[in-house]
Parts: sequence; C-alpha cells; structure tokens
Amino acid sequence: MALGTFPGYAAGISSAIMVLDIIKEEHLVENAQNMGGVLSGILSDFCATYRNKYRYNKSCFTQGIGLMQGILFHDYNIIGGGTTEGIGPSKP
Repeated sequence: MALGTFPGYAAGISSAIMVLDIIKEEHLVENAQNMGGVLSGILSDFCATYRNKYRYNKSCFTQGIGLMQGILFHDYNIIGGGTTEGIGPSKP
C-alpha cells in the first residue's frame, strides 16, 4: 500500500477533474478577464480622484491582471526632501 500524495489518489484526481470541467463550462477564466477590465477601470478612476484630491504630495497606481489587482499608494513628503513612504500618515 502506497501512502503520500504521489500514488494518484482516485477521489482527489476525480475532484480535480470536476473542478477543471466547471471552470471550462462556466467560462470562469474569460469572466475573470472581463470583470478584471471592469475592476481596473474602477480602480483607475479611484486613483485619478485620489491624485486630484491630494495634488502633488500623494500618488496612486494600480497593477495586476484579471481580478487579482492592487493599488499602490505613495506619500511624497515634499517638506522632508521628497522621500517616499508607504501607506500611513506623513511624518512631521
């Protein structure tokens, strides 16, 4: 009797095949691409609003693919010499 993950556990393989079939039948990859385009537009609009609100001392960028997207915020502390910091309040 073989133990471990490599001998080809029949129920696990059957479940994986069923999941792949559902992904294909319901066009989940294409849907993620389409909805990712929508999400990208929403995040880009948010960043444009953010940049307009804070003008020169803050910036916002979007990055990602499909529904795996993120927003990167930078705080350019102009008074402190133009350094960049992550999310959080500016240091006095």
